[in-house]
Amino acid sequence: MYSEFMVIRLNAIAHKYRDIIHKAVHDVLVQIKNTGAGAASLTVDVVDGDTNNAPRIMIHFDDYLIYLDKRKMQWTRIPDVRKLLEWAKTIKASPREASRLAWSVAWDQVKNDTWKAKAWRKKSLSTVLKELNELVLSEFDKAIEEGLQEAASRPT
Repeated sequence: MYSEFMVIRLNAIAHKYRDIIHKAVHDVLVQIKNTGAGAASLTVDVVDGDTNNAPRIMIHFDDYLIYLDKRKMQWTRIPDVRKLLEWAKTIKASPREASRLAWSVAWDQVKNDTWKAKAWRKKSLSTVLKELNELVLSEFDKAIEEGLQEAASRPT
């Protein structure tokens, strides 16, 4: 349970950090070499707290940004089937079975061993979000501690 005075202070801190977080996350998104639509889709909202809940800072961006260039994924070329045929002849007796094995391995490699979309949030965004989260939480802790000290020093 938060006092009305404490709710006002915590909400003010959340609104203060909303702009700081927006700028920091936007700077990370701009560094990504894509169309720029990701940085344009960024919104940072504050859900004001009340006597039962602390305020929340919510960061939203388009979901395709979870992966870098996911929209441009392409299959790679089929591997060298001649080498696969030589290998398959050592395993299968008939040339037809060896050919089927070689081509099935080749198409499996095309489907499964190609370039995959890579998550871009590994260090750049995660580091920024962790640092900002620590800043906001330490600011909340200071405000709550000051509020408790003020409440304790007031005469009853």
